[in-house]
Amino acid sequence: SLAMPVDVLVHQVIRAAALRTWCDQLDDPAQMRADLLRFEAEAAAFIDAHRDMREASGFYGQSAHVFLGWLESRMGLKGEDKRPNPSGAEADGIEIVTWHGSKGREWPVVAVACLDQKHDPRGGAFSTCFPGFEDLDRVIEGATLAYAPAFAAPEATERFLARLRPEADETTRRLLYVALTRARNRLIVEWPQDDGADEPPFPITPRRLMDERGGLSLGANTVNLGGQSFSAKVHSLQADLPPCFGEDAVNAPDDKREPRFALIEQAIEPAVAIVSPSRALETARVMPMAVTTSQVTLGWRVEGEELSLATDKGTAIHEALRILLQRPDLAHRVAAHCRLSNADVEALEKQAQGLTKALAEMGYSELHIEQPLEIALTDGGTLNAIIDLIAEGPEGYLIVDHKSGAVDDHTERMATYWPQLAAYAEAVEAAGDKPVKGTAIFWTDTGELTLAQLGGE
Repeated sequence: SLAMPVDVLVHQVIRAAALRTWCDQLDDPAQMRADLLRFEAEAAAFIDAHRDMREASGFYGQSAHVFLGWLESRMGLKGEDKRPNPSGAEADGIEIVTWHGSKGREWPVVAVACLDQKHDPRGGAFSTCFPGFEDLDRVIEGATLAYAPAFAAPEATERFLARLRPEADETTRRLLYVALTRARNRLIVEWPQDDGADEPPFPITPRRLMDERGGLSLGANTVNLGGQSFSAKVHSLQADLPPCFGEDAVNAPDDKREPRFALIEQAIEPAVAIVSPSRALETARVMPMAVTTSQVTLGWRVEGEELSLATDKGTAIHEALRILLQRPDLAHRVAAHCRLSNADVEALEKQAQGLTKALAEMGYSELHIEQPLEIALTDGGTLNAIIDLIAEGPEGYLIVDHKSGAVDDHTERMATYWPQLAAYAEAVEAAGDKPVKGTAIFWTDTGELTLAQLGGE
């Protein structure tokens, strides 16, 4: 509907057209999602812009055609037409931003605080009221200027503020939506105590909105919201401030004061090894005893003179195989794109051909390259993974993961990746219409394929 506020319209279009899922299937899913978030942020900024400012620029109303004109006018502004950085982990450490400042951005982990902050309308403020936008030629004639005075008697002030409460409530709802949708993998919410108000007018806070509109309640390891239950870790903290926030910390000598009074001296604990998210996956599925390894093509150790780090070489190999398996006609572009030598590309091209032939002989003729997958974790978080290759046959799927580096014992090496492969298999079976018949690792250095059949479990 043209009369629908544009931020609501954009949200409904994105959801109805499944544009986020579509972004994940494009060549650069991270950039595509960032572009989509930027578009949502522009729609939200358009709605949040003061009506007087919009109308002074010639934009009346909040509909889609008005928004498009407003958006076109912004394209000529310096710095406004740049594509957003898709990396949510670009900051060196922790970013502290306002809810407004988080619009159009994403982070792997987001902690949302200040849900008890009041967003009530305040006295002493001006606002512009319009009866409607059906006749744009007569909008100014029907406009009125409203002023909410601030009196010494709260009851008198509230009579004027009552008319502004619906708009303040709606603004808070939109801002809360922004804050709660910035997390890519994990959302941490600080849940404050009830404000204790038992008589109207009740304060407008994000906590009350989630209570009243979403029916939010907390369980031992669940969050219930909107009639649904979600797995979560719930921690109950004491109301008293820890000593590091107390008055003694503020008045301590400079050499004893901790930054922002929020650090406590304690013994340094032993270092803990950090593993990649995929290696942190857990599974109850037992790895099959029968694991076979076969030669499917010639092995090749990529030199990559321009790639000094092993991780860079691994990324280049994965990217090259993605192109060569999916678009072999673009082989002539792989060397420059992946910073590989011509000899490396020729060898990887032969590997892609050999792997494709071997999978076809096994009954998997259709290949799905680098498929995005969302895996639910036991603590309520999610892991966004990309499967290197899903081979499909009439009877089911085979999951293939590419690995580089020397291999001494194929079965023992595969066991280290088994939790990751098993989690992939369970997620694919849950999303697809066929069973996963097996998981495999393609070793690029040796040209071998290690296969674990799942059908005989």
